[in-house]
Amino acid sequence: LQVRNFRTSVTPADSLRRMSSDKKLPIFELMKIELTKNSLPDLLLALNSIHRLPSVIFAEPNFKVRKIQVPNDPSFPSLWGMTKISAPAAWDSFKGSDKTVVAVIDTGVDINHKDLKDNIWTNTKEIAGNGIDDDGNGYIDDVNGWDFAYSDNNPSDGDGHGTHCAGTVAARGDNGIGVVGVNWVAKIMPVKVLDDTIVTGK
Repeated sequence: LQVRNFRTSVTPADSLRRMSSDKKLPIFELMKIELTKNSLPDLLLALNSIHRLPSVIFAEPNFKVRKIQVPNDPSFPSLWGMTKISAPAAWDSFKGSDKTVVAVIDTGVDINHKDLKDNIWTNTKEIAGNGIDDDGNGYIDDVNGWDFAYSDNNPSDGDGHGTHCAGTVAARGDNGIGVVGVNWVAKIMPVKVLDDTIVTGK
């Protein structure tokens, strides 16, 4: 805890001295209070107790402050949604895992997109281009997902929406390119279920 210097007109309370070891800090006339095992075990309880002392102006936890993880992707500042969900604070502890596979069920995904290509899922049980359903799942050469709209193994994006969604999920983070996804290294499985037809409503 850090406590504002005692009021000059009041002698520091003996109870405060008994509950802690203390030392004055060289800035802002603060006093650092270190709670011991034999003192109040609960931080909030300790704060309330200290606040009630007439000699104390204010008391607050002595938090450690660290910088948050901010990626170097040039378009990151425009991603207001990442700030909205407190993603930078989360990235300071965890940036994601390449063990996570996310199926993006949409208009397809541009698997060669410079900000996504390193995070595109690969079906390691399938041999590309041999015309055989190697993994026996009913889909031939489904190396990077599947196109249910046109019933083939090319889930490329003819609209852009699926690629945009994939970027939100897992655009490569801190690579100096484009945007950043919530999970910097997750694997994207493109699953195309919408064809390339644009419905105008006319």
